[in-house]
Amino acid sequence: MFFVRVIMKIAVKNLHKADASIPGGALNAWKRYFGITGSVVCVRCQNRFAKHGGHVIKANPNADKSWYIVPLCVQCNELKDDNPFFVPASSMVRVTALS
Repeated sequence: MFFVRVIMKIAVKNLHKADASIPGGALNAWKRYFGITGSVVCVRCQNRFAKHGGHVIKANPNADKSWYIVPLCVQCNELKDDNPFFVPASSMVRVTALS
């Protein structure tokens, strides 16, 4: 018997925004939301530890315009390109859920 784990990924764009309204910072709030106490890996490159809670929006122009937080490493968060990248949908937390 085989079990297949399907991970739905969503295209997002980094907003390059900081949000001082999230107590303790975006990454710490994201970790509290999921009950994580240790380090997490960047969802974009999956090679380095996340140091930022990156503010993203869904890249699909027909999608909702809500802001979400995903864990990003310094290098991925500082990329200034506007190219969408894919993240697991389960890693996205709407900013309003963290406030």
